[in-house]
Amino acid sequence: AVLEKLACGLPTVAYDVPGPREMLHHFERAFLIDPGNIEQFSNQIVKLLTLEEDSYSQLSQQCVEIAKIFDWQRIARETMDVYSSLLKDMK
Repeated sequence: AVLEKLACGLPTVAYDVPGPREMLHHFERAFLIDPGNIEQFSNQIVKLLTLEEDSYSQLSQQCVEIAKIFDWQRIARETMDVYSSLLKDMK
């Protein structure tokens, strides 16, 4: 769900666990919180909701750019490049 939110330009708050951590560590101001810390979770949501419009727009654009890193076409292309390189090395 985190990736879908990022792709839509929706800043999100997530628990600091492997999947979300990999996606959100790119942010200068990551919205990762300690697992199970509901108070910290709600505080981060309030921070998001009270951002200045320009800051929110900038953060939203950053979300879209980060989501592109995890685009399946890009991942497939990079995987094919690795396999092609390995095959060339074998010859």
